[in-house]
Formats: sequence, structure tokens, C-alpha cells
Amino acid sequence: MKPTHARVFFDTNTFVYALTIQDTSKANRCADWLRAAGDHSAAYASLQVANEFINVLFRKFKTWSEDDVFSAADTIFMLSDHTVETNTIKLARTIRNITLYAWWDCIMLACAVEQRCSHFLSEDMAGNTSVLGMAIINPTAMEPEHVFS
Repeated sequence: MKPTHARVFFDTNTFVYALTIQDTSKANRCADWLRAAGDHSAAYASLQVANEFINVLFRKFKTWSEDDVFSAADTIFMLSDHTVETNTIKLARTIRNITLYAWWDCIMLACAVEQRCSHFLSEDMAGNTSVLGMAIINPTAMEPEHVFS
């Protein structure tokens, strides 16, 4: 493992792309991010991300067995030791006022801020912006080397 100061929060779509390989280019890029963050012990998520991942796979990837879905989700659960509490919700309200993002995205952003993440990977939010000092990056548009160099 290489030491790093970066702490990278992974949105649901990053895991979906990396693990379902529905789009080879996006899958490879997201898998690169997961590998790089893992190599640096810098990967973070939340229980919401793990649960959204399960929901997406059950709805859109019917060929996946229930065991395979839960097995893949177990990896995300290992990165998800943060608990959403009242302060998280208050922070999510602040983020919502700043960004006008969807409520569930604001909760994930709040979880990432509370985990002191420096970067938030999401294809759904405006890339190359920041929220409360945390950079939002589109993982399919930027290489992990920009963070882990």
C-alpha cells in the first residue's frame, strides 16, 4: 500500500459501472479508480451507496443472482462504516442549499465530508466542482493518477 492524503468517496454509479461491465470504457475507468483507491487505502462509501447498488442490480441486471448481488455489495459495505446521524442530515441540508442537488445525493456528499474525503467520484454530479472543499470528479472523465500521483 502506498501512503496518500487523498480520501475518495465512491458514488453508486462508479460501482455499477465497474462491476457490471455494461460499458467497457466506463467499466475500465471505474475499475481503475477502485484499484487505485484500494492500493492507497483511500476508498470510502456509505451504507446508502451499498443499498442503492443492490437496488440498481435487482432492477436492471436481472441476470445477476441474489447471491452475486449481495456478494458484490459486501465489498461496498466494507467501505461503509459511516453512520448517518442528525448532524449528517443537518450537513446534507446545508449542501442542498449550496448545490440544489437531489436530496439523496446531498446525504452521500454529507457522509463523504464527515469521513474527511478529499474527492467524491460521481458521473451524476457536475464534475470539476467542489462542495465544502471536497472535489467532485467524474470518474469516467479523469484518470486516478490525477489524485494518486
